[in-house]
Amino acid sequence: MSYKMGLLLSVVFLMSVFLFGADLLILNATYQTLDAIAMYVGNRVSYDGWLSPATKEYVVKQGATLTLESSSTPAVGETFTFAVQKTYTPIIMKKSPFNVRVVRSCIVGFYRPIS
Repeated sequence: MSYKMGLLLSVVFLMSVFLFGADLLILNATYQTLDAIAMYVGNRVSYDGWLSPATKEYVVKQGATLTLESSSTPAVGETFTFAVQKTYTPIIMKKSPFNVRVVRSCIVGFYRPIS
């Protein structure tokens, strides 16, 4: 009889642990997606020499927001800093949604193909 009561009490704890693990997995996948988008933006800025409308459209199409950290327009050879962010609504970690943000920088006009 007591093992049934223990089983019922542990199910609540076990479900919360599974939901927390699912939150962590989804959060990690969101961060990796934003990292891939940021790498693409960095490569395009390095190759094109500026932030093109096609690159901005790609970020919006992926459901993310692009924020420029550097205030002035960089010239060739300068560092361009930007942030890509997306809002995440957790299952159990927190009651309100929060932003997952990736900040990256690249050198404008410097492009070395990956071989």
